[in-house]
Amino acid sequence: MSREVLSVTYVATNQIKRILEQEELSDQAVRVGLSSRSPTNFQYQLEFCDRSDRKEDDFVFEQDEVTFYVSGDGLDQLRGTSLDY
Repeated sequence: MSREVLSVTYVATNQIKRILEQEELSDQAVRVGLSSRSPTNFQYQLEFCDRSDRKEDDFVFEQDEVTFYVSGDGLDQLRGTSLDY
C-alpha cells in the first residue's frame, strides 16, 4: 500500500494490551472501522473481536503483539489515521 493505513502509538498499544489482560480477553483483535459517514465527517469505531471474526476484506496488521483488523469498506477513509491514547 502506498501510504500507511493506520499508525498506532506505543502508548495506545500498551493501553490495549492492559485492557485485554485486565478483562481476560485472550485471542482478541481490535477492529477499526467507520460507524457512520457524512460528506464532511466520519465517526470511527473501535471494538474488540475474536481473531476468528476476520472478514475477507479486512486489512490485517500486528503491532506490539496486538492484532488489528481494519474494515475494508473504510480503508480509504482511514488511510493515514493515527490512533493514540
